Amino acid sequence: MSTFLELQTEVLESQFNSSKYLTSVKRWLNDAQNRICLQASVRTEQVTQAYSTTVGKNTLALPSTYARKIDLRNTTDQDLLVPIEMSMYDDLAASSGKPLWYIIIGSNIELYPNPDAAYALTLRYWRLPTALSADADVPEIPGDWHFILPYWALYRCFAKENDIEQAQWWKNE
Repeated sequence: MSTFLELQTEVLESQFNSSKYLTSVKRWLNDAQNRICLQASVRTEQVTQAYSTTVGKNTLALPSTYARKIDLRNTTDQDLLVPIEMSMYDDLAASSGKPLWYIIIGSNIELYPNPDAAYALTLRYWRLPTALSADADVPEIPGDWHFILPYWALYRCFAKENDIEQAQWWKNE
C-alpha cells in the first residue's frame, strides 16, 4: 500500500522540480485514481442521494461523487424506476405523471414521464474515491493498482514538458 507522499515522491524523483510540479502531481494522482475507478469498474463505497421532484421538471443533477449507478427508486412505494436507452428516450412523446423510467445523460438524470407531483426518489450509487490530500492518505483503489497512479502523473508531467515520446511511453504503461 502506497501513501500519497510516496506516490508524489515517485513522480518527482523522475527529475521534475517539486516547486513547479507538486500541485499538479497531486491533482494528477487524484485524477488517476478516479479514472481507474471509472474505467475498471472499481467499487468504492455504496451511497444514496435523496431527491424530491418538482412538478414539470424532469432533470435531476447527479451527485459530484457519482461514479456508477446501482438503482433509482421511488421511496414512497419502493418501486424501482427502469433505466432506458437513448433510442427509446428520443422516441418518447411528452407526458406527465409518476416517473417510471430514467436515463443518465452527462451529469443529469432525466425522468419520464415528467413528474406531475412531488415524488421522493432515492439514487443508490457507487461513489468516486475520496480525494487524497494528506501525505499519509492511502488510495481507496486496491493496493495492487497503486503502481498505476504515478504513471498517469508522469505522462502528464512529460506532456507538460513537451516530451511527447516519454509522455506517450508513460501513457501506454
